[in-house]
Amino acid sequence: DQLNQIFNSGTYTGSHSNERLISPPVEVVRTSDSYRVRILLPGINPDKVNITVNHKTLTIEGELVSPTLEDTESTLLSEFRYGKFVKQLNLPEAVE
Repeated sequence: DQLNQIFNSGTYTGSHSNERLISPPVEVVRTSDSYRVRILLPGINPDKVNITVNHKTLTIEGELVSPTLEDTESTLLSEFRYGKFVKQLNLPEAVE
């Protein structure tokens, strides 16, 4: 199935090799004349997301920035992953 190939070919990179990779979930829907892509990016400023298409490759790049703490604050627990991500999906055909 072509959509399974899209998800199996996705590549993800985080900002540091020793960090767990940020891999936001993606949904791709094919219509009769287009593709519709949804990606969950909670907490990421839309101005910090870059989406490009080059022939058959859709690239989504962004960054989740760690919040700045006041001098009187300290983080006790954080399960969030901060940093940059790049997600590339190979589409079954070239798009504009």
